[in-house]
Amino acid sequence: MEDWEDSLRKGKIKEQIFKEDFLEYFTIGYIDISNQKKEYDLEVKELVSVDVKSYKDNGTIPIEEMSIVETKKSGWFYSSPAKYFAFVSSSTRTMLLLKNDDALHKWYKDNIDRFESNSETKLRTDSTNRNGRRWHSTHRNIPLAELNIAWYKKNRPKNQLKII
Repeated sequence: MEDWEDSLRKGKIKEQIFKEDFLEYFTIGYIDISNQKKEYDLEVKELVSVDVKSYKDNGTIPIEEMSIVETKKSGWFYSSPAKYFAFVSSSTRTMLLLKNDDALHKWYKDNIDRFESNSETKLRTDSTNRNGRRWHSTHRNIPLAELNIAWYKKNRPKNQLKII
């Protein structure tokens, strides 16, 4: 079980890697709205938006179906307005980019029964502690071979590596 604040801290590391290795490297202008999402809701629809998620270098990506089971809050797969998901590894700095569009959601819906019948992609439940309460979320680990995904990794010469 993971602590909520620890989970947020790890997420910030992945966001920083995405900014340094992708956005700044390609000189792509960006507005970081991770702490002010409500203010930018209208403007974000006009920009290319990216929702940064975790990648564990294991050949699968997690698709969150329920964010908070207890309140029936939809997971980011269903609720994110982002045009892309970027799955980022803290250890290898690998990034996997997945287009969040109708085709992805249709494909997922069409394959959910197949995923449920496979022990590797079956729905899993995680627990998180936040403010003294235990919350649960659900996800499936989807193999990369199933997805139309872009793979990116910036070469970082040894003398330029940063320790995060």
